[in-house]
Amino acid sequence: MTSETRAAADLALLSPAEPLLTESEPPRRMESDTVAALAASLVGAVCVLVAAVSVIELCVAPLGAVAVIAAAVGAGAIVTVLLASAVWAWRVDRMGRGL
Repeated sequence: MTSETRAAADLALLSPAEPLLTESEPPRRMESDTVAALAASLVGAVCVLVAAVSVIELCVAPLGAVAVIAAAVGAGAIVTVLLASAVWAWRVDRMGRGL
């Protein structure tokens, strides 16, 4: 198949109702589910931090410095995962729109 016949075949496959895009589509707002995922991730991260500080102060502090450090590192890991999920949702939204 030559390039001329391939181009003619490609044009024949397009229906007349489908316009050819000559300009790029303007950027749109984020999808509502992406905004909800970002908000939920941020609220979850704040809640985990507040709960972790309370639990560490009340229950873990009497166990010693090593336990406090371990609990703080665990809470930090959970918060990092929550915030990484927010970044992931944002990136998926951006890639899905081709931006």
